[in-house]
Amino acid sequence: MTDLTFDNTPMECWVTLPAVWSEEAKFATLKAAKYAGFGKRAGDEIYTIAEAKENISMCDCGGSTIDITTYTIVQVQPYLTFDELFVGVGGKCGSTNIDRNLHLLLSKRFGSAFDDLPFSQTGPDSRFMAAFEIEIGPPNLDVPDSAHFDEAERLVLLTHKDMLSLFDPVINEIISLVEQQVKAAKDTQNAKIDASFLPTIKQN
Repeated sequence: MTDLTFDNTPMECWVTLPAVWSEEAKFATLKAAKYAGFGKRAGDEIYTIAEAKENISMCDCGGSTIDITTYTIVQVQPYLTFDELFVGVGGKCGSTNIDRNLHLLLSKRFGSAFDDLPFSQTGPDSRFMAAFEIEIGPPNLDVPDSAHFDEAERLVLLTHKDMLSLFDPVINEIISLVEQQVKAAKDTQNAKIDASFLPTIKQN
């Protein structure tokens, strides 16, 4: 591999940790690996993983679907090998469901003032939805100041209860799918899931 290829190839670093270690010891080991330079380049990732013969579940939370699969770690040396423990489960409960819940809430709250906005202002690629991760704005709603809208700042105002109503249905569905995997591991293989992983995708 040339230096140029290496520099442009994202790398994954997997650090094996005994399950009996305390969370403090595991965190210290991961911190040491990062301090040593692993996972520092753009695109590189560093993960921790249990020892061989332990069972792990991978929860892939995508835009529109959730996929959960459980594996047995066959070996960690000289390279990492997994076997699927049993068939995974999935559901249509990704982040787009949170967006849909937001649209339903705003439609109920503002009616036609929100419903009649063009798709370019409320769709997935709009500034409005891009701002949802930070603050709800700036939709051009033709409504006066209220407990739900700051006309001067052009911001939709959401309470803590509002946010829970957007996220809880999706999170509860994910928890239910994870619980199905835990139960299936016990019922079909008499096995215990030792750890669960939630992969993340970094956006530059």
